[in-house]
Amino acid sequence: MRINYNKQINKRIDISKISKVNSRDFNKGQTIKGEILDIKQKNIIIKLASGAELTAKLTDQMEFNIGQKVLFQVKESNLEQVLLKPILDEGYSPKSNKLYQILEEAGVPINEKNTEIVEKLLSNNMQVDKEFINKILTLSRQFKDTSVDKLILLVKNNIPVTSENINQLDNYSNNNHSIKQEIISLANQIIDDKGLDIDIKNRLISILMNNESDNVNNDKIINVIENNSSKDQELKVDIPVINKNTNDVVDFRLGDILSGEGIEELKKELDNTYLLKDNNTLNLSKDLSLQKLLGDIFSLEIGEKDKETLSNIITNKLLKSAVDKNIFLDRGALENPKLINDYFNDVYEKIINIIKLTQGLTEGKQSNISKDATKVKNNIEFINNLNNNFNYVQLPFKFGNKLLNSELYIFENKKELRKRSNPNSISALLRLDYVNLGHIDVYINKQVNNVECKFYVEDEEKKKIIDDYIINLHKRLKSFDINVTGLIVINNKKDFNFVEDFLQRKNNANSVKRYSFDMRV
Repeated sequence: MRINYNKQINKRIDISKISKVNSRDFNKGQTIKGEILDIKQKNIIIKLASGAELTAKLTDQMEFNIGQKVLFQVKESNLEQVLLKPILDEGYSPKSNKLYQILEEAGVPINEKNTEIVEKLLSNNMQVDKEFINKILTLSRQFKDTSVDKLILLVKNNIPVTSENINQLDNYSNNNHSIKQEIISLANQIIDDKGLDIDIKNRLISILMNNESDNVNNDKIINVIENNSSKDQELKVDIPVINKNTNDVVDFRLGDILSGEGIEELKKELDNTYLLKDNNTLNLSKDLSLQKLLGDIFSLEIGEKDKETLSNIITNKLLKSAVDKNIFLDRGALENPKLINDYFNDVYEKIINIIKLTQGLTEGKQSNISKDATKVKNNIEFINNLNNNFNYVQLPFKFGNKLLNSELYIFENKKELRKRSNPNSISALLRLDYVNLGHIDVYINKQVNNVECKFYVEDEEKKKIIDDYIINLHKRLKSFDINVTGLIVINNKKDFNFVEDFLQRKNNANSVKRYSFDMRV
């Protein structure tokens, strides 16, 4: 290492008049700031903020100037020497002076962790003061395995920093956040749980059919589509535990859950057991109540295990139908955005009641059913928190006998939208997962009454199928008095990153934003 004498300060420093410090006064990992008094190869003498002199050795050779103020990290400290590492090469210069000044003015210790926090806050255009720095520092200690970037992202977007929300953010970042898939897993868990009592299954059916409720006191959970969303919207839920030992009888007609086709399918499933023969018959109809049917099974002249087999076939069929009928949206919801808001409130109430009913089924630990239901609950709550600042919703649909998971992202955040007095354009992304067409991303740009759509598909075969329907889609949009300026199908799966492309998306300064997105599109 050499000194650049051409840049030396034009005054001599009398080192003999400066008090010295002991190497034992420093700890490994500590960050110190000092003014360079003398330097020779890796040996250095610096003046600390206290005025004391420290003789140390450097880990790396760098070019410094006498009188220059530098930040160092203590890499080693023993009786013989202090080993220092300049951290100028870690992004602390030339803006290091600004970071030090902020930390000093905030009264926060200058160290690597605090400097990182300040740097991240500045890059996110967030407030930088003692209280806020300490808030992030406290969170980083509480959630040691979570990066500062992730913590700041949650705080910046008014999403409560909890282990559940951190996990949800990871799920969304890794494209592992489908409510549809979580609901299917929950339904399968209920149906496959061979130790689940028939009475509990009947209660679950009743919850799904909205016949059993604990009067969940929750305000609107999510309000994505409408324009008057509350900025500080929060979940307010106060639910007593469902009494699992109640003697209340759960009852409903088969026709309340099953269609005529569904009742015929159930008859075939029961016949295929070969348990119903001779005088052992069951007469199924849409007006037959569940309790009457279970009573008829109890009267059959067959073994207890066979009766249990028939009862489970019936309740599992009813459970699956109740999930399909009451936990998924139908096509009609697209025509009325209010139905989508009501849907999330309704599903949230059902999920909470399922958790309360099943959480104590396995002694000493949470049941698998309760765990799967909690995943759905946490996902809905994350969407709710997300909608404080953004416009996003998942739409788990049932089309015929097929399930479709879709997502709607409106790229303009609510803060920007509220600033616009006469907005006239908006951009959005609709993500669809079809059984036959696979994954499709549809980017929609709407300006006043003009709409442009770009379809990104997985392969040439899917592109050809959609190309064949483009004319019909054009006519359909025109029937809504929408002027279609472009419908383009692209054979290229477009990468989409939830954090970079949505949460941290930079608004286009040239476009004017609008919130009231036309759901018909």
